[in-house]
Amino acid sequence: METSPSKPEKTFWQKLPRYLIILLVLALGGMYLWKYLADQSWENQLATQKETLIHRADSLLQLNTVTLLKVQTRPLAWLVRNELLKGDFQALEGYFAQYSQEDNINQLSLIDQANGKVILETEKDLMGKPFSGEFPMSVTQTNEVVIDMSQGSYRVAVPILGLDRRLATLVVYYDFPQYSIN
Repeated sequence: METSPSKPEKTFWQKLPRYLIILLVLALGGMYLWKYLADQSWENQLATQKETLIHRADSLLQLNTVTLLKVQTRPLAWLVRNELLKGDFQALEGYFAQYSQEDNINQLSLIDQANGKVILETEKDLMGKPFSGEFPMSVTQTNEVVIDMSQGSYRVAVPILGLDRRLATLVVYYDFPQYSIN
């Protein structure tokens, strides 16, 4: 029986290229995995920052809208006051018609302080009827501008003050414009 000659065992220096190739493949795989995880972390961080920025911008936009509605409705209330004191309802109807044509202005109501009835309205079928808007009648007692921001729109109640008493309450319905930040 013949025994096959055994191969001489390779030395470390002869095996070194094989080890280097294995080490190189492992290093490349590790670098790819590290880069993938870093990109995922970066994307998550960007998404979180974008969400925070959108929330902050939305809050500032709503705050600015409330401020501008207060600033915008006060001069209208002064104009309504002057025309109420003169008793010129025809001029008030013209102002209401013009003002309701502005972007996002839905409706205007003028509520008589004495009986709580609508004395002027952009929707004519509501005139002469008791005010049944989303505001409680308590808004007719305060001397401050009251803004309700529910249901995706704003309802602004502005007191119309005479020299010695409250004359009426002006209610402006404003739809918040739809926007998208992407």
